[in-house]
Amino acid sequence: LIINSFAGRDYYKAHGYTSERMAVIHNGINTDAFAPDHAAGTSFRQELGIGAGEMLIGHVGRIDPMKDHPSFLRAASLLAREKKGMRFVCVGKGNPSLMRELQSLSEKLGLGEVLSWTGGRTDMRAVYNGIDVLTASSSFGEGFSNVIGEAMACGRICVVTDVGDSSLIVGETGFVVPPNDHRAIAGAWRKVLALSSEDRLAKGEEARKRIQENFTTEHLVQNTAEHLLAALSKRI
Repeated sequence: LIINSFAGRDYYKAHGYTSERMAVIHNGINTDAFAPDHAAGTSFRQELGIGAGEMLIGHVGRIDPMKDHPSFLRAASLLAREKKGMRFVCVGKGNPSLMRELQSLSEKLGLGEVLSWTGGRTDMRAVYNGIDVLTASSSFGEGFSNVIGEAMACGRICVVTDVGDSSLIVGETGFVVPPNDHRAIAGAWRKVLALSSEDRLAKGEEARKRIQENFTTEHLVQNTAEHLLAALSKRI
């Protein structure tokens, strides 16, 4: 059994699968497709009407309860009241009725002027390069989050909940907070804002380097081939 996260391995082990026959091989990120691209990012920001001096915090994920958009929205309302020049964007599509509930919540929280909903996008390289901070607020159900890896490959700082293998992916390059805690998310954002522009850039470069050294498509292919060949040799 090849599983793409330690969280997934633990889940299957708890459900009676034999751990000795499991191998954890994380997903691979194409670091050529997902790479720093200032022009693409600027185009995305202009589309949303984001000024050069504004900070854009993004949530990328389908509209689904596991992604815990409410915590993201509540954290956004805290920061928007504290600091000027804050903008937020939610990228993704999904459950229509939940989408209406989330949009209603965002209005009640006073986010109408500072929050954009883009729906699904295919230009994710531009999305990641346009945001300043990627936030993954999932409350359960994650294994290996491609979104986190792709954003890091584009040089983005990530704030993630400690769900699935998210903390392992970001390592020391981002900020990890407990799930279902909007105040913790807002606190992590404050830490990012407290960094100088040079330090934010350096942290983004560290994030890309971490993906290049650990989670590329090349790593995925090599690790898969090695495990399959090892399994085959045991049968011969």
